[in-house]
Amino acid sequence: PPEAGRLLAANSSLSLTAGHIHPNGRETKAHLEFGFKFFPKGYKPLFRRSTLRLGNGIDIDVKPNQAKQELHAYATLTENTKIIAFEPHLHAPGVRMCLEAIWGHNIQTLNCVGYDHNWVKQYVYEDDAAPLLPKGTIVHLMGFLDTTANNKNPADPRNWAGGGRRSIANMFIDLGYSVALTEEQFQAEMAKRRAKMKSRNDYDIGCPLCWAPPLPAPAAQPAGGQ
Repeated sequence: PPEAGRLLAANSSLSLTAGHIHPNGRETKAHLEFGFKFFPKGYKPLFRRSTLRLGNGIDIDVKPNQAKQELHAYATLTENTKIIAFEPHLHAPGVRMCLEAIWGHNIQTLNCVGYDHNWVKQYVYEDDAAPLLPKGTIVHLMGFLDTTANNKNPADPRNWAGGGRRSIANMFIDLGYSVALTEEQFQAEMAKRRAKMKSRNDYDIGCPLCWAPPLPAPAAQPAGGQ
């Protein structure tokens, strides 16, 4: 988002070796272009990118000729977080990915979308629907795989496969984008959501604390007090 531009330090070098190209079965020359948009001089971002990283590339065990296989990954938020976009990334066996937030005994499904490795999609939230998750929320990522004949994408579904960068190996990542919020920013974002709700009977999925009263500021200690 425009409020979360990232700083590219002087003399930095970029490694763009992870560009994905779909195989077509024959030797092909390709031309890739990567574009960057620069903000004007003096621009200062309002938000910084969050530390949330979701996925698991180690414990991937994809069995041959089997539907309804699942992968799971969890992360606990260490800062108030606004999720801007959800981008499922699996490989050929992938058929679905879901994202949910766990706050205490409340479990909210944020996204659950189909996946086709021939056309990877990014889902960008409208600003007034982007999840607002407090520090301490557990974020749960779920991937669903199918290596039966119902899924035409795997090259040879008879083979076991683990994790890896090749197309015949597997990945399980959310490549989406989120930003960290200070407590003041978090309260301001929730206040904007509440202003659009008709009553406390309205509920904002992805904002478990939208109706919670803000925490009072700690009382100032008198000078010289014990």
